[in-house]
Amino acid sequence: MSETEVFHPGRGPQSRVPHRPILHSIGARSLPVFSLLAGIALLGLRLEGTELAPAVGVIAESDSARLESKAIPPEVVDVLLEVLEETYLYADVHEAALLGLARLGDPRAVEAMVQALDNSGTFSAYLATEALVSMGATPTMEPLLQALTHPNPRVREVVAEVLGGLDDARAVEPLIAALEDEEEAVRAEAARALGRLGELRAIEPLIPALGDESTLVRQVVTNALAGLGGAKAVNALVTTLGDEVYWVRRDAAQALGTLGDARALEPLAGALGDDSSEVREQAAKALGLLGDARALEPLLEALGDESNGVLMAAARALSQLGDPRGIGYLAEVLTGAGGGPNLWAARTLWELGESQGMEALIAALGSEIPQTRAGAARVLGEIGGSQGVMALTEALGDRDPTVLVAVAKALGSLGDSRAAVALLDTLSEEDVQVVAEAALALGRMRADGSLDGLLRALGDEEAFVRRAAAEALGELGDQGAVDALIHAMVDKSVGVRIWAADSLGALGDPRAVEPLIQALEDDAFGVRSSARGALGDLGAALGIDRLMALLEE
Repeated sequence: MSETEVFHPGRGPQSRVPHRPILHSIGARSLPVFSLLAGIALLGLRLEGTELAPAVGVIAESDSARLESKAIPPEVVDVLLEVLEETYLYADVHEAALLGLARLGDPRAVEAMVQALDNSGTFSAYLATEALVSMGATPTMEPLLQALTHPNPRVREVVAEVLGGLDDARAVEPLIAALEDEEEAVRAEAARALGRLGELRAIEPLIPALGDESTLVRQVVTNALAGLGGAKAVNALVTTLGDEVYWVRRDAAQALGTLGDARALEPLAGALGDDSSEVREQAAKALGLLGDARALEPLLEALGDESNGVLMAAARALSQLGDPRGIGYLAEVLTGAGGGPNLWAARTLWELGESQGMEALIAALGSEIPQTRAGAARVLGEIGGSQGVMALTEALGDRDPTVLVAVAKALGSLGDSRAAVALLDTLSEEDVQVVAEAALALGRMRADGSLDGLLRALGDEEAFVRRAAAEALGELGDQGAVDALIHAMVDKSVGVRIWAADSLGALGDPRAVEPLIQALEDDAFGVRSSARGALGDLGAALGIDRLMALLEE
């Protein structure tokens, strides 16, 4: 094998580092060359005419269009595989190569992915995990089953996680064996994977693991059994209500409610006296789910609990069982001890279909206490409804910045464009966070008439506002933002450049290809990564042709 002198970033020339024939044409060139290779791969096109395969959980997905297929030269895959073996390159080059291989879906990449898992705690290992899941079981199962006995416990842990996401029954027996692994993280991940696979033959091997010395393992097994069900699982979970750790008991109560087995009624009623308020709350919720009238008396007693969470859960459970005393109690406590609204009670009443809950929340927006107004806005943002939107829109006239931020966030989460005009006025507020939240809300609403206001925000003197505007313009989806976002690719703020690249990818305009390619040489890793992702989102023939031309240069 030939050797050459290469430049190691940050350490100068390094002599006699081996390279392979395909890397020979690149030799010791700098980082941008490898970023170009990654850019080619990240266009997200599969070989042989199949459809787009977006990378799972790493780059923003582009589900809105089916991209035209274009053959990727086989040597690109070869280069990316070899890039993974070169230790002298920047970490983000390795990460980009992993992501590119995942999106190309080439089965030759599986072994490289498994090897990358050995880089414990690195982003490369995370990417390899996501890539293996996205590639599916057909090419990956055998290497993964072998890696379940890898000497590195972190590899075994991640492999168990991946196997749980592949929906392949061949993984069940090896995962059952992994319940005896010496490392608690491996045992926990094996239990979680068995729960996800949903194979009933895993119930009996999981039950003894409820006695594992590790709290983490016991908690995971509890949740796994909740998904599998069966009489044996119920009996085991009832026993777990006596676990020494409260969050294991809490999850056991929740699991028993999910399973809905009447045999759990008395143990759950007993759990209403647990030392932990979280356990008592989950027990009350579970009793409501059982739908058994025998739970009425213990739930009525729970209305004397000192915890708000338990009180609301008990009242809700009573209502679920058809007893009007639950709603009656909530109506009684709707006005808090200090005369202000009880937001817990208001929300619970609304969830039970009682109009007085919404009325109380809207009234709370007029409270003298800013924290109460902000809290009401947050709840209204979660439950929505026409009444809530109108009330929140009016609340944009509030003068407290904390309240305005909560109101803008709530309106953004609801995405109702009827609030757009009022939010545009909010862009002129002095508080930076208020303006940023208003910009983000406008982007999520995708309302007509928002473009000019967001473009002005993109030129704000505060980088925090410009960053929010860059993000919002991508969500808005208006092609009129392309030129301004291209200009923002040279903003002095790294955050602005990152979001400008992401938004250009989302808008899908070919004018963005050249500036995004230039951004592959940005000093900031985040900008380079976003530019590669944006090129993948664009997925245009122009992009791959231009990248290949640059590589040939």
